[in-house]
Amino acid sequence: MPGWAETTFWNYRNDTLDEITQRIYNGNFSSKAERDSLYRRAVEMCILEGVRTWVATRLDSYALRADIRGYTNDVGAGLRAIWNLRELNIPGRNTLNIGHLWVYTARTVWNQVGGFQDVYSVDVMYSTWDPMTWFHPFNGIPIPFRASFDVQTAGPTGKLDVPPDAFIWDASTASWKLVGPGVKATSKVVFDMSNYIGARWHHNITISWADVLAQLYQSFDIAYNSSKATSESAVASLLKPTLDTIVGFRIDEASKRLEVYLNYWHFESAYIASFATINFYLPYEIVLAEDYLVFTKGSYAYSSSAATAKKVPQLNLVLSGHAADIASAIQGFLSTNYFPANIFTVGDKSYATPSDAATRYRAALTWISAHGHAWISDGPYMLDRFSAEGQ
Repeated sequence: MPGWAETTFWNYRNDTLDEITQRIYNGNFSSKAERDSLYRRAVEMCILEGVRTWVATRLDSYALRADIRGYTNDVGAGLRAIWNLRELNIPGRNTLNIGHLWVYTARTVWNQVGGFQDVYSVDVMYSTWDPMTWFHPFNGIPIPFRASFDVQTAGPTGKLDVPPDAFIWDASTASWKLVGPGVKATSKVVFDMSNYIGARWHHNITISWADVLAQLYQSFDIAYNSSKATSESAVASLLKPTLDTIVGFRIDEASKRLEVYLNYWHFESAYIASFATINFYLPYEIVLAEDYLVFTKGSYAYSSSAATAKKVPQLNLVLSGHAADIASAIQGFLSTNYFPANIFTVGDKSYATPSDAATRYRAALTWISAHGHAWISDGPYMLDRFSAEGQ
């Protein structure tokens, strides 16, 4: 809704429209016909309630050399689709030059929590990061990308048993809590994480379950920690409707599987997997440094609305000054032997150690010093250098 739930902004409210659209978003329907009816009601209300009516005619065109191979003309994104920077090639050449109108504008913000709102960051980021799932370029159905999945569902009216050792983040105690016996969920999605766990981040550190836990913690704590939710209300209001449906997670270390239990149903099961997908972009030491600068030190904000309200910069990991502050935070972690064991401990199992954290801190500092930015991800390309001033 207009105002982004930021309390210092003017906010438009319509409880009926919220109820209808949240039913669509949360899969609170029992058939395709009911879902389509909700869409029709929502669209009619949007037209009747809108303070402006926009009419747009899109004339998208994409230039491509005749000798280029490996392109995918996505029905929605055209040549901006995630596949193209990965697959484009010219036979007989080992270098491909890609032109983009801008490298940096004032809206080009590289942070995975509240940034990536412009094509100039998103297009390049997509080639440096691997999502778990994506959407088929020709029919829009969710498909595996780096993580295959299996979906089980008892929906729309039934329930599945949730294992008692499944866990969920408890913001009130700042810890992972086992769900215990007798818990039910509508659906279960099992992601095969073997293409992540044991692979490498761009700074050559092994991807581990601790990285997955850190990303889950970051999202859940922003949504459910009242202080953080107030500080980043726009982000929290976007996260919470999805996270409210999550009943628990379970890690199968031996098979490198992540189980997600959730109260969500869709008549196309692949959409259940898409809804259960919680992507992770960065190694945990960068996630910890981000949260320190935003929530502990308060010198940055994740979202543009919070940055405006607090009169601080929006965190941008590719700007040299911001990267220097990330490095300073990590240096502080290293100097004080900072290790948030609560984030990495589920039951009696710890998925990281202080020694592991120290190794990561050093690797991140070396990367930032060498590259001048703090975007460390896991895709087929690495972001080597970023010059906002030089475009």
